[in-house]
Amino acid sequence: MIRDIVIQGYKSFHPTTPVTITLETATQKPVFFYGLNGAGKTAIGEVVHGCDIGDAEFHACRMETTQGGPFRYLVYNHHFVQSVIGEAEGMPGIFTIGELDTETQRQIEEHEHSLQDVRDTREAAQRDITRINGELATALNDAKDAVWTVYKAHDKGTFDSFLTGYGRGAQKFFDDLRNYETPDDEALDDLDSLAKRLADISGEETSKGTHHFTLGAFSAIEKDSVWKERVEVSGESRLAPLVEKLGNGDWLSKGRALVHDDQCPFCQQGLPHDFLDELAKLLDGDRQQKIDLIDAHIAAYESAIQTLETSVDRALAEPLSQETDLKATWDAVHALLKANLATMRLKQVSPSESMEIAPVDLQPMQDSLSALNTRIDAFNQRIQNKDTERHAIREAFWKIMCRDRLDVYRAYDARIAPLNQQRAEAQTTDREAGTLEAGHVGALTELRKKQEGVDASVASINERLKALGIDSFLIARKPGEGSLYCLERPAHGESSAQSLSEGEKTLISFLYFIELLKGSRQQGAAVDIGRTIVVIDDPVSSLSHNFVYDIASMICHELIKPPGGQKLRQIIVLTHNLFFLHELVYQIAGRNLAKAGDKCQLMRVVKSEHSHVVPMDARDFANDYDALWHVMQDAKAGLVRIQVVPNTMRCILENFFAFTGNTKQFEEILQQLSAEDGAFRPLERFLNRGSHRDETNIAHVDWSQFDIAYYLAKLEAVFQAAGHPDHYRLKMGLTEP
Repeated sequence: MIRDIVIQGYKSFHPTTPVTITLETATQKPVFFYGLNGAGKTAIGEVVHGCDIGDAEFHACRMETTQGGPFRYLVYNHHFVQSVIGEAEGMPGIFTIGELDTETQRQIEEHEHSLQDVRDTREAAQRDITRINGELATALNDAKDAVWTVYKAHDKGTFDSFLTGYGRGAQKFFDDLRNYETPDDEALDDLDSLAKRLADISGEETSKGTHHFTLGAFSAIEKDSVWKERVEVSGESRLAPLVEKLGNGDWLSKGRALVHDDQCPFCQQGLPHDFLDELAKLLDGDRQQKIDLIDAHIAAYESAIQTLETSVDRALAEPLSQETDLKATWDAVHALLKANLATMRLKQVSPSESMEIAPVDLQPMQDSLSALNTRIDAFNQRIQNKDTERHAIREAFWKIMCRDRLDVYRAYDARIAPLNQQRAEAQTTDREAGTLEAGHVGALTELRKKQEGVDASVASINERLKALGIDSFLIARKPGEGSLYCLERPAHGESSAQSLSEGEKTLISFLYFIELLKGSRQQGAAVDIGRTIVVIDDPVSSLSHNFVYDIASMICHELIKPPGGQKLRQIIVLTHNLFFLHELVYQIAGRNLAKAGDKCQLMRVVKSEHSHVVPMDARDFANDYDALWHVMQDAKAGLVRIQVVPNTMRCILENFFAFTGNTKQFEEILQQLSAEDGAFRPLERFLNRGSHRDETNIAHVDWSQFDIAYYLAKLEAVFQAAGHPDHYRLKMGLTEP
C-alpha cells in the first residue's frame, strides 16, 4: 500500500518544500480526497502514475509503500480518458477471463484463496522483519553512542592522531574498534606509558648510551676476616702481660704517637730507658700489618663508594630511570655501604675489637640497572624505526580503548542475539511463503490462459451500458483488427469515439477502467488484483447527476467491497463533487458521519499560494452550502487565495436569501452598506447578482485590494442587518459572545 506521497515542485505544490501526504495503512480502508477545482487534486494522481513509470518530470516527488509489493498502479484521470477515447485506430482490447468451466473455476478459486493466505503470511513475516530491523537499528545506535564516548574522550588529546578519519564515522569506529579485542588476561600498557613512547618518537633526541656499575670491590672487602679478628699486642715485649691484663693495647697504641723526649704524655714523668723499645716490640710486627690492612680496606671501600656514587648519579640523571626502581634500590644500598664504612672505621680506631661487617646485596642494584638499560635499548630501537614504533603504539592504544568499551560490545551482542534469531526465522518463513506464492501465481496464469480473450470485456462493458439505460451506442470488436475495440451505434455500424459527448467519454472510459482492473492490455500478462492500487480522479466530471450515483455504487460495491471477490490492495478517490463524495461516504460508512473515519480516510486539498493537504471530518461538508462556508473559514486561516472570496460570498448570500425568500431584503441591505461605506460599492454590485445580467455593468475590480478582514466584516454586517448574526457565527465556527 502507499504509505506516503511526497510532492515537490510539481504544478501548484511548493517548488522547494516537499508536501508529505500520509495515508492510513493499518487497514485497507479507502482514501477520499475532496477539494475545489484548481486546488491540486489532479496532481496527486499524476504523481502516483509518474513515480510508478519513473517519469523524470517527477524526480523531486516520491512514493513510499508498505511491504507486500511490488504493486500494480492504475490511475483513472483525464490522461487515461484520452488514452482510451483518443486512440484514432480504436480502443485497446482488454484480455480478461471469459466463461470458465466449473473445474477450472474451482481450481482458480482454490489457488486464489491459497495465494491470499500465503501473501498474508509473507506480509506478517515482512512486518516482523521490519520491526526486528528497527529494534536492531536501535540497539546498534545505542551501542554506537556508548562506544563513541571513548572517541570523544581522546579526540583532540595526546592520541588524536590515531583517530584521524573517524570524526564523522561512528559506525566505522564502532566496527573497527572491535577488531582490537584482546583476552581478559592479556597485559596492556597504560596510557601514560604509551604517551611517553609517543613523545620519544615525536622528538629529535638521538640514541642513548647504556650505564655500568663497578660492584665487585665491595664483596671481597666485606668478607675479609680481619674485621672479626681481635688484633692484639705482641707477646715478645715484657710489657705484654700487663697490657694484656689491662686490655689497653689500643689506648697504648694511640698514646705512642704522643711521646716526646722519653717523657710519658699522660703523667709527664720520664719513661724507663728501654720503654720505647719495648713499646715497639709490643705494637709493631704482625699487629701493625693487620692495622695497615684495615686502613687499606677502608680506603678502597670508600673509593669504591665514591666511584659508584658517580655512576649512579649519571644513571639517575637519565629520565628513563624514573620508570625503574633504581633510585629506591640505590638509596637502600647506599645506606648499607655507608653503615659498613662507619663500622670499618670503628675497627680502625679499636683494632682489638671484633666487628661485624654485613655483606651488602647488590643484586637489586644490578637488576635496576638492567631494567634501565633495557629501556634504553628499547628507546634506541624505537627512534631507529619510528614508523614501526608508531604503529605499535597505535595498536596498543586501540586495544586499551576496546577493553574500555568491551562491556558495551558484550551487552550489544546479548541484546541482538535473540533478535537475529527471530529475523532469521522470519526470513525463512518469507522465503518459503515466496516460493509457494510463485507456485500459485504460475498456476493461476496457466489456468487463465485456457479461456483468455477480449470478448468477455466487450460483453461486460455493454452489459453495464444497458444497466445504465444507455442504448445509443455499444462496444464491439473492431473488424479485422485483432484485439481492438470500436464504438458502434445502432443502424450505423462502426462510429468514431470522438462523436461521444464529454459525459459519454467519461462514462465509457470509466467502464473500460473497471474492466481493466481485472484484465490486461497485453495478452498473457499476469493480473494480480491483490497487489493492484487504484487512483480515481473525478470520475463524474461532465456526468449528469443520475449517473453520479451509479459511478459511486460501482466504486463502493465492486471495488471497495466486492461481493466474495479478491479486494484491491488500496483505493484512492479524488473529487470536487460534494454530492459524489457524500454518496461514497454514505455507501461505505452509512449515515453516521461521526463514525465515517472508521471506514474511510478523508483528506482535503486546499490551495493558498501553494497546494497542501489537511485531514477532513465528514461532518464538515453536509452540503454545498456548508462547503462554501468552509472556503471562507479557509480564507480566514490563509489556506486559499483571497481572489476566491468575493465569489464565495456571493454564492453564500444568494443561497441564503433565496432559501429564506428575502431577495428584496438582500438588495436593500447591500444598498444600506454602500451608503455607509463608499469603498463597498464595487463589492455591492458584484454581490448583487442582478447587476451581472447586464453585460455592460460587469465590474472589473482587483479584489486583492481588500484584505480578508474587510470581506468577513462585510459578510457579517449583511447577516447582522438581516437579523441572523448567529447564523454567521455558527457557520464561521465562532463561539457565542
